[in-house]
Amino acid sequence: MRNLEKYSIPPEALETARILECWTWMLGTNPGTPVAWSLFGDPFLAAPDGRIQRLDILQGHMVDVAKTRAEFQLRAELDAGRIGWFQGPLVDQMIAQGVLRGVGQIYGFRKLPMRGGSMTWDNVELTNPLNYHKAVSQIHQQAQDFPTEMRVNSLHLGGSRKVRKWWQLWK
Repeated sequence: MRNLEKYSIPPEALETARILECWTWMLGTNPGTPVAWSLFGDPFLAAPDGRIQRLDILQGHMVDVAKTRAEFQLRAELDAGRIGWFQGPLVDQMIAQGVLRGVGQIYGFRKLPMRGGSMTWDNVELTNPLNYHKAVSQIHQQAQDFPTEMRVNSLHLGGSRKVRKWWQLWK
């Protein structure tokens, strides 16, 4: 079985338009034409110039993966595509564990790797793609406002209460 058939979902099988609306803050109102979805919910989108881009939802950014659809289909069959784009070994583990995806479902991480979760089969569950994308997109949108470096000049614990020695407690 070809990687694209085994490890991806056709765009019409999910609520593509509603899911991509979750990312409007980053992608704009015209993100491109959906080509495929990974089983972990990463959409592959064709840009107007023909490039195929992948929205890496765990990292929260777009990545160019191919210059044309034909190149995308060829690269998807390579181990680099199977492992990097589609997380094929993890999908294979899920299937071996009997966790089979139903219609309209994707695999999602219980605890996101960017929040300390492991990228192992026991941290993966079947999930609703729209709800998953809403949550992951919101995390990335809020995180973009965090400063990259924060300096703490002083730290005050417990307000203005004076600290006394043990023998002064009765005074």
